[in-house]
Amino acid sequence: MNMPLQPSPMALTRRSSWFTRPLRGLPPALSFALFCLIGLITMMISFVAHTNAVTDTRTEKLFGYLYEINWGVNFILVIPVAVYFCTAAINGMSQVITELGQARMIVRDDGTAASAEEIRNSWYSYGHRALQAAVVLGAVAVIASLLEWWRDCIRPLAYTSLASIPAMSMPTSGWNLAALLSGGQVSPRGVAAFGLLAFAGQAAVATAFLAFITLVLAFASWIFQYTSDESSWELFPNPGSSDTRRGFEHFEIFIENLLLAALALFVVFFMTRLQFLYNDSSAHSIISFTSQDIAKGFFQGLKKLAIDADPGIFAVGRRITYSTAMVGAAAGVTVILAFLVPAIVVRQTAMRSRSRLVDWMTRHPDAISPLFGVAPADAKKNLEAMEIWPMRYPKPIQLLIFVSVAALCFVCYKFALILIGTFLLGAIKELVKIVKSTD
Repeated sequence: MNMPLQPSPMALTRRSSWFTRPLRGLPPALSFALFCLIGLITMMISFVAHTNAVTDTRTEKLFGYLYEINWGVNFILVIPVAVYFCTAAINGMSQVITELGQARMIVRDDGTAASAEEIRNSWYSYGHRALQAAVVLGAVAVIASLLEWWRDCIRPLAYTSLASIPAMSMPTSGWNLAALLSGGQVSPRGVAAFGLLAFAGQAAVATAFLAFITLVLAFASWIFQYTSDESSWELFPNPGSSDTRRGFEHFEIFIENLLLAALALFVVFFMTRLQFLYNDSSAHSIISFTSQDIAKGFFQGLKKLAIDADPGIFAVGRRITYSTAMVGAAAGVTVILAFLVPAIVVRQTAMRSRSRLVDWMTRHPDAISPLFGVAPADAKKNLEAMEIWPMRYPKPIQLLIFVSVAALCFVCYKFALILIGTFLLGAIKELVKIVKSTD
């Protein structure tokens, strides 16, 4: 007989509590505040290093930590929001485990329900290995960020001007070239020191997100194994639940937080895409580069532009560069691994668990009523009417539409900016209605 996915008590006592702490979750507000503080401290130090704003003396383009949205806006606002929802999703794992135990949905081979504590210990044992993988991935992220710091901040300092840098090794324009862009007005040592801090922050963010994705995939894999022959324990639906999802509604908050985290991470990558587009444009600031299209959506609306058949809303930029392709690939992989794969795994788990419970009922008819408080005939009827998607909204078809629109927004940046302007107009109209209703 296969052993249950549960550690021995001796193994649990050997396992240090600090290492399993990420599996228990952190307060989302604390993680938000921590990463927001990192962004604010980096912003203040950019003023000291004079990397907060720098103008390219050749093109008059404005760069700097505050004016590069893939740095300033991302690290001060968008990344903390993404970390908040990532932390909330990890906390949701513990909540799911508690509710599965309370609903008596994980059943031992003797037909009795496993307690929430037993299930939680099983997850700690399984997630322990995922944390080890996350540590390795985090080390890779740190090394990659240090190499990027060397390439973009240290190596350019060996040259006297931008023109002397070989074209093949020319780094992306930005605050990292402040000493050269400003004609020597910014200290090279200040750029190097600030760059070390900035890329350390980038490494921290990359490590956090890699750990998040690793834990989410591990949790989905751990849940799925309870619907296979690898464990003598079984994850069953709860045919006694009044909800048509028969117990899998307990996954809803977890999946919702994954969706919000994936959305925030998508915005992080979209900000980077916009910055690369600005670098390749003739605009003198990122504000002027984006404001015109946002204003189109605000004053004209997406509907009017579509009726006028304006082809400009589907512009993709002058060219698709290597950096743009890599950012797009990272955005796609993140959305797939952080949300789509776990959501699909939960759906497949629901399907398999329903089928296995129907088969298990024929062999253990006397165990249904003690477990779920419902007669076997009623349990079978409830299982036939079971919904296998854990969320009320969005449904699979709606989710497919959202993903398609998100992909369109990433490729056609003007469409995304016009859409933002349209949403701003709608939000202001709703705010006016609320104010009028309170008068």
